[in-house]
Formats: sequence, structure tokens, C-alpha cells
Amino acid sequence: MGNLIHKYKKVVVSLVLAFFLSGFLLKNVFFADSQLIRPNFHVLLAARVRLVWQKIDPTRFLARFIKPEDVPEYVEYEELEKSLQTVAPGVSASSIGNYSLMEYDTNNVQWTSVKYTLGNGELIEVQYPDGTEPPPKELFESF
Repeated sequence: MGNLIHKYKKVVVSLVLAFFLSGFLLKNVFFADSQLIRPNFHVLLAARVRLVWQKIDPTRFLARFIKPEDVPEYVEYEELEKSLQTVAPGVSASSIGNYSLMEYDTNNVQWTSVKYTLGNGELIEVQYPDGTEPPPKELFESF
């Protein structure tokens, strides 16, 4: 009787392990729910192992419980917002200690445009802030 229960336990454990293994394989090994094996599986697996190791790394785990004495004081968002100064039209910035805040208002920025003809013959118009260098044409060739 005990031997029969032992066999049933083995079958149940095997089925549960097979269920989780198939879920892992579908999400990580096979490409887009097809029969094709992901070509970068070894890279993905190494990244996942590295991520798990970082979470269980003893030095990082213990660092959660140790508070250094030189922790900078917390600065309220409202304090940073009150001390905002205009840097350029549409750009405001402030900083207190190690904290900084930048706000961008694209409606107030003065824009200049340039037209590029790409390698495929497509004509695009690119806007960039006035007073800065235009982005290089090669940047848009890859799109």
C-alpha cells in the first residue's frame, strides 16, 4: 500500500514539474509560440541567471539593512518647483544639493526646421531647438 502511494506521489510531482517546465520553455526557449527555437536563448538565459544572482547576492541583501550615516536629506518636490529658473525659452531648471528638476514646455521652445532627403528618396522635415546644431542626416537613415 505504501509503495502505491509512493508511486502516485512520483507521478504527481512529475506532472507538476512537467507543467512548469513546459511553461518555461514556451516563454523562454521557443520563439513567439512557434516551433522555432529562439536563436539568442543562451544570452537570454544568462541574463536571467545574472538577474536572479543579483537579487540573491549576499552583499546586496545585507546592504538593505545597513543605513549609512551620510544619506542626503530628502528634498520635497515642491521646494524644487518653487526654485525653478528659466534657462532657455521653454526650459526651466532648479537644483538643491544632489537633487535637480528640469521642466520642458515644447510650446514655448523656438523651433527651426531642416529638410532631409533620405537614401530611399523620402523627404522628411526635422525640427530642432533654435540655437543648436541640427541632427545629422545619418541619424534618420536607419529609420
